[in-house]
Amino acid sequence: MSHTPRGPRRAGRSVRPGTSRLVPGRSAVGTAGAAPPLSPRARALLWSLCCALLAVLTWQVLADGPLRSADERLGDALRAAAPPRADAELLADLGNPPVAVPVLCAAAVYALVRSRGGSWRSVVCAAVALAAVAPVVSVLKSWTHRPGPLGGTGYFPSGHAATTAVAFGAAFLLLRPLLPGRHGTDTGAGRPLGAPRLLRVLRPSLLWLVVLLVVGNGLGLVWRGYHWPADVLAAWCLAVPLLSAAALTARRWTARHRTGPPHGPSGPPADSGSGSASRPLPEHGSAPDPDPSSGSDFGRGPEPGSGPESGPDPSPGPGPGPGPGAR
Repeated sequence: MSHTPRGPRRAGRSVRPGTSRLVPGRSAVGTAGAAPPLSPRARALLWSLCCALLAVLTWQVLADGPLRSADERLGDALRAAAPPRADAELLADLGNPPVAVPVLCAAAVYALVRSRGGSWRSVVCAAVALAAVAPVVSVLKSWTHRPGPLGGTGYFPSGHAATTAVAFGAAFLLLRPLLPGRHGTDTGAGRPLGAPRLLRVLRPSLLWLVVLLVVGNGLGLVWRGYHWPADVLAAWCLAVPLLSAAALTARRWTARHRTGPPHGPSGPPADSGSGSASRPLPEHGSAPDPDPSSGSDFGRGPEPGSGPESGPDPSPGPGPGPGPGAR
């Protein structure tokens, strides 16, 4: 008697008795076409660079160092070359909570609907990251007391720039794996929602759209005289650790939820002869069916063995019923 073939199977494929099958109500949204997360080394390097740059900028502001003087000269030059006031104000307003918070809420609702509620852990982590912006920025502003371009104190770092970066960045991490594939095919199982053509167009350029909005918001804040350039740069450096911590927490939270109870040494149960398996059989290297929260970059990592070789078992079995190798 042969055992279940090794390796996880792609969701949505036809399965035979004795193989892992899709859990009822589970959505496979986001399992195809999603970019794998950064490697631990790259993530640690990015985190370290941002924290180091934030520390250097804070030190220069407190010590009134040469970088602070250069930053103020750059800010004056940018304000002198600012576009019309209405355009700059529109970009600066992207960091207002009435704008940034609804953007993240809309992305969270879309992710919850497409994943059939399974991505709630990722949504919670994104909300916590955004909620952490205000207290962290307030502490740094109270500590540095940096004067603003137009007077007053408490402008380092920029709360609006940090809000924009965290809200839009979290929305990107929630949305990107849930959008349709590059060729207009829906990545979900059962197509829970119709995919507008606009989403198919935005998917390849979603990251660049977020980057342009975040950078545009920072420029608008400088053009309008609300912040110095270093205030904005420090806010971006602060947003990276917040988003990374939220993504890592959601991924580990989801991984703990996926872990099922160990099976006994007897191996997978034999088929009862009814032509269908009564439950999934993840033994012999196959991971248990993932939670629907895999539909986001927050709680999902690359699944090994998801290539073409992990499809249905090619063992012979021309008859209508299960062959001897189907168990």
